[in-house]
Amino acid sequence: MSRGVGRIQRHMEYIANTIEAMLDLLEIIQNLPAARNRDLVALLAIGCLVALSLLRVMAAARKLLAHVHAWGRHTRHGLRENGGGRSRAARHARRGRTRLKIRFEVEHEHEREE
Repeated sequence: MSRGVGRIQRHMEYIANTIEAMLDLLEIIQNLPAARNRDLVALLAIGCLVALSLLRVMAAARKLLAHVHAWGRHTRHGLRENGGGRSRAARHARRGRTRLKIRFEVEHEHEREE
């Protein structure tokens, strides 16, 4: 796991714990008999909504990071979407040896053997 994903995971856990604490406080305040608690309930409800939206943003960021990490791995190792590697021709071309050069080398190798 890369460092960025671990950090996001910790933030998501922190936000989830914050939401749970806010919901607990909301329940306690709703059970109190005072009428002026409406303001506190409204503030806590807004806080819960903000924390939930942050949690969704963090989840999207984690998904994006995982996608970027996988994409970079595919790029570095020449992997294709279906899991296969580069073709033989693509590997040679990457090293600057096109099909024509390879054929030339093979033909001259046969001449040297004879």
